[in-house]
Amino acid sequence: MMSYVLQKLEWLMHVLMQVHVQSDPAGRLIVTGEPEQLDNPWGVTPFKKVIRLPSRIDPHQTSAVVTLHGQLFVRAPFEQSK
Repeated sequence: MMSYVLQKLEWLMHVLMQVHVQSDPAGRLIVTGEPEQLDNPWGVTPFKKVIRLPSRIDPHQTSAVVTLHGQLFVRAPFEQSK
């Protein structure tokens, strides 16, 4: 079982990318990703996704985490009215 887990982790190391989650002045989320190798055999390509929400988000309270399974979770609370 342990060797299977190590094989999966080794495979993940080849596919890993740089992922950035940012907030722009309009309060949108911007998620960008860049593969470690552009000519990878898995077909992973650079991407940029702009997410518009119904209200501005609070960039100081926004956080993101990537799981070992490659899922991206973003917590982006709405900005409080002044």
